[in-house]
Amino acid sequence: MVKVKIREAVAADIPTLARIGADAFQEEPIYEHFFPRRDRHALDYRRFFLHDLRRMLYTPGQIIVVAEQAQAPQESASAVALEKTLPKVVGYATFIRTGSKKELATWKPDSWRKKCCRFTVWLSQLVCLALAPNRAVSLATINAYYRQAEAIHAPYLKETTSKIDFKTLAVDMDYQRQGIGAQLVEWCGMRARTENVQVFGDSSTKGLPLYSRNGCKEIGRIHLPKQVAREKEIGAMDVVVLRWQA
Repeated sequence: MVKVKIREAVAADIPTLARIGADAFQEEPIYEHFFPRRDRHALDYRRFFLHDLRRMLYTPGQIIVVAEQAQAPQESASAVALEKTLPKVVGYATFIRTGSKKELATWKPDSWRKKCCRFTVWLSQLVCLALAPNRAVSLATINAYYRQAEAIHAPYLKETTSKIDFKTLAVDMDYQRQGIGAQLVEWCGMRARTENVQVFGDSSTKGLPLYSRNGCKEIGRIHLPKQVAREKEIGAMDVVVLRWQA
């Protein structure tokens, strides 16, 4: 297992995280439904991750945590060797906290600086999309997906709106299957126990064993219908929805 430091993301991390996410989900069937034209518009596909992560960085209640690998440099290390031992971001996870203003503030207190950054990011992305719309994404599919997820969560939220949505988990292709994803999941579990709040998420078949080992239980399935993108047919699939109770 590669031991990593878990910390909150900063603005300088975003380009690296966008690359990790785009690479990690390139062959993911769920993301093929979300981005049915990503093969034809690869740059638009990658641009979506950059915009999404920048928006999350300044949004109250939404948090990005990164897994950072670092090795202790040797005393006689050369400049090149020292550069290789600098902390390297090798994965990340994103979460959305729902609840009271006080609960959201424990995750990411808002400020005038963040409000200004949020407005700047929103405006720049608005202009960017007006000039060059994202041709890879199907926003209708993404919105329908999360509406189904909310409906599955609803029976467990009759007495409270407080929850954590485990949105994404991505690990650098060169560091997969080395326990980094498990450490990011454990971070979420510790946070949920501290706040005594339930966690919801979803998983492809590939990622399901990781979540199951950490106590997540299946509570339903999201159905993604068949799509046809130009000459390409994307088959229907069901996605497991998970719940973890602190």
